Amino acid sequence: MTDMVIEMAIKKRPIQIYLEDRQHRVLREIARRRDVSLACLLREGADRVIEEALPPDADPLMELPELAAAARIFVDTGGWIALLSHADSHHAHASAAWPGILRRFHQVVVTNLVIAESHTFLRREVGFAPAWALLDRLQATPRLALVYADAELEGDARSLLRQYRDQEFAYTDAVSLVTMKRRGIKHAFGFDRRFLTAGFELIPAGRTSG
Repeated sequence: MTDMVIEMAIKKRPIQIYLEDRQHRVLREIARRRDVSLACLLREGADRVIEEALPPDADPLMELPELAAAARIFVDTGGWIALLSHADSHHAHASAAWPGILRRFHQVVVTNLVIAESHTFLRREVGFAPAWALLDRLQATPRLALVYADAELEGDARSLLRQYRDQEFAYTDAVSLVTMKRRGIKHAFGFDRRFLTAGFELIPAGRTSG
């Protein structure tokens, strides 16, 4: 494990649980089909229980950073492109996952750099309609949190790029990773395996590129 992963990996606490035999068999099969670990499935289930029982806009316990963070997801450029470009190889998976993301997570986080990058790609490579649809989708996305890359955030991103020059992170990637780290966000909607390298979890699981 590199220093990059050690620094940015999400902290996890080991616990011991006992499953019924049927639960164990079914979960193992689901994990196999999704190509994820059993632990990943159990954490996903724990997140759903927390988010259903403690909606952030109604329960004061969600003021705790670790609980609020569990209800947030960061959306990467690849996620937006896959949603809006029918030619994208991940379009079907992204479209299938998006409704569940809106149900599961109470806040969708994105940076202005990701929006600019997504719009530029869609406009140049796909056309005006999907690029404009991105702006409409952002406006219609409930509980959207738009993070602007200010001087402090960009300064941290530059430090990350300088310190880990052996990693293939673009400037927008660095700003995204710093944003997630600052806010304690552990899930990203996208397909860039660099999020996994940095210790975060991707949705949909098992679908990566780049």
